[in-house]
Amino acid sequence: MNKDTNLAKISKIRRLCLENAKDLITAVKSSKLPNIKFHLAVLALEEIGKLVLATIGVTIRSFEKEDDLVPPTFDEHIKKLFWGIWGVSFNKDTVSAKEIESCRGLARKLHERRLIAVYVNPNSDKPPRDIISKKEADDIVKMVEARINLEENTKISKPSEKDSTAMEWFLTASQEENKKKLLFGKKSLDKLAEFNGNSKKWIRWLYEQFQRSDKDSKRLVLEEINRSKPNKKEEFEPKWRIKFKIYSASHSTRQQAFDDWNKYQSKLIKLTSTQKKVYSHRKDEIICELTLPKIIQAQNLWSAGWALSRKFVIALNIGSRGLFWWYLPKDVDKFYEEIEDLERNEKMGVSRTPKLAINWGNRVLTEIDLRNTADIFHYISLLEKQDKEALNHYAMGITLLSKNDIHMQLQQNAFIEFFECLKKLLALDSKWDGNEKNLIQSIKDTSGKMLTQTDGIDEIIKLALELQKNPAKNANKITLTEVIAMKNYCDLYFWQAARTMISEEQKKES
Repeated sequence: MNKDTNLAKISKIRRLCLENAKDLITAVKSSKLPNIKFHLAVLALEEIGKLVLATIGVTIRSFEKEDDLVPPTFDEHIKKLFWGIWGVSFNKDTVSAKEIESCRGLARKLHERRLIAVYVNPNSDKPPRDIISKKEADDIVKMVEARINLEENTKISKPSEKDSTAMEWFLTASQEENKKKLLFGKKSLDKLAEFNGNSKKWIRWLYEQFQRSDKDSKRLVLEEINRSKPNKKEEFEPKWRIKFKIYSASHSTRQQAFDDWNKYQSKLIKLTSTQKKVYSHRKDEIICELTLPKIIQAQNLWSAGWALSRKFVIALNIGSRGLFWWYLPKDVDKFYEEIEDLERNEKMGVSRTPKLAINWGNRVLTEIDLRNTADIFHYISLLEKQDKEALNHYAMGITLLSKNDIHMQLQQNAFIEFFECLKKLLALDSKWDGNEKNLIQSIKDTSGKMLTQTDGIDEIIKLALELQKNPAKNANKITLTEVIAMKNYCDLYFWQAARTMISEEQKKES
């Protein structure tokens, strides 16, 4: 599609958006309820934001198909409102950092006010019609009418090739969370002020900065690939730091416990509790900083970093007898945002019973959990190649648990992975001869007195064996209760093996 065709297509989008915005404002005039007026006016402003984005789309150099003229932001309310508000400033020669911040804040506020304007708040005694005042509704209507008038008198034209390239990049970058923070961060907005608010110069500068950064990153990678190996004295000096986040489904985190860990383990892995509640009511987010030595070269950095971080997170799962991973299930009982009874004009809710969530109770990650984790981490880091099969089964079990939701129920698969892990551990340690009839007794003999704390071992193992023989018949018998029970048996075995190894090391040292 050439630029002339782009202009024709965008002119059509602009015309349709403007017509719909004007229709919504016409509907406002016939309504006596301020909350409905407010809602319709905000919808009209979103249409203005849509046409602004379409207008910016003319700067993109080429499109594989017509749909590419419609940016992905069209489905995001706050972003459409932002562009609907900021669009008037964007085409000016100057725009201030304060204007951008003001537009972002206003876009979010309008969306939040619109929600309470049309939906009943169970915690409020007021109906939506009493929450939005007549003045507030009239003010937003006047603003939208002014925006419509301005866009009707705006002419679109082809930009320069330089502006086209920069704007194409800007539209894409502004959708990426890691880049968006830099685009609208203090340093960037200060630079906008230096340009006296010239938005085109600002976007070209941003584009050049990011391009230079990409080139520098590639240069550094090439230099690292070609660097000579460090000498023996330098091999284990700190060289790389990898930061990643994990989340807990089972424990609330406190920095005090991590401070104890960091005293002894921060040279390899430093832990920080962000105190954020991302997936649940728990403070579940943890920042992990992995430090790697010079002996690891750039071409091996990804695999070495991934292997060590994975082993640590597995050790944390075992040491705490909980569930930690890079992500956790969200849709455990609902697939919808809301359900409305149209006859009664009321909101209602229905949920899956039981939830696809494990009841972990009110656990807190303690110093003891982390000391156990350190022991397990030491143990699994020394496992031989054949032993890693058991570790891989365990890791897959955790991965499946972390993906288990109403869209993809994977508890049966997770159960089998933990069962395979347990069998591998027993067989490799010569604790089991491979005969299924002896499996339960082998587990009991290996676990010793500790197994008395866990009920139902006979039933769980029998169920696992039946499941492997006839998956279709026994699949429905597997719930998260059975999955966690099987995981706990694996945790127990790993824990005992780690303690045995550490005890033997201490004897040798003494």
